[in-house]
Amino acid sequence: MIHRVKPCARGLHCVDPERDAQGNSVPRFTQTPFCTKDTQQISQVLTEAHGLWQQLSAALPKGSRRLGEHVSGSKAPPIPIRLEVLTQMELLKTLVEDHAALVRGHTLPNRRMEVVVVQDSEYLRVHLSSLLAKQYGVVAGLSLLDWRSTARRLLGLNRYVEKRKAPCPQCDAMALMRKDGEENSICKVCGIVITQSEYQRWVLWITNDLDK
Repeated sequence: MIHRVKPCARGLHCVDPERDAQGNSVPRFTQTPFCTKDTQQISQVLTEAHGLWQQLSAALPKGSRRLGEHVSGSKAPPIPIRLEVLTQMELLKTLVEDHAALVRGHTLPNRRMEVVVVQDSEYLRVHLSSLLAKQYGVVAGLSLLDWRSTARRLLGLNRYVEKRKAPCPQCDAMALMRKDGEENSICKVCGIVITQSEYQRWVLWITNDLDK
């Protein structure tokens, strides 16, 4: 079977962009739904899923881990934040359980929420190529990436730690940022994503140009 080459399903958020004939940053073209590096990102989400779920659970006060429960006089986070944390925990359980059942061909009943998260996230990680090859694979992959981003935001882990010193190579704005734990930089004005090696080459070109 010949697979048609098409842009990575993450679009402008592709972590391994390439350049078109005009030098613009575009999603990497691939024979699979996601490029290799974005597929690795989805696999990493499934690896981290249980740990993040546990951190979300730990962020809740004892005795208030049922959706919508109110604990009078507790030192709990504000109710909207608690509800968002609980919703995010249940969302992961639903995501991995539903998609594992679709790939597996049947459901596994009568499991606690944390057991579902542990078992089904690992099952999907092992069978990731089968998941992404399905008609719903792109939606599943994007949903998992979105889940991790939201979970990390709720836990205070998703922050920009470095503002790059060079201007954006596309719009010239001083708005290049790099997230904690990521190699790529993103412009907060035009949205271009550039790899670390591209950034280094860009800085070298600017430096050489200034020396002329």
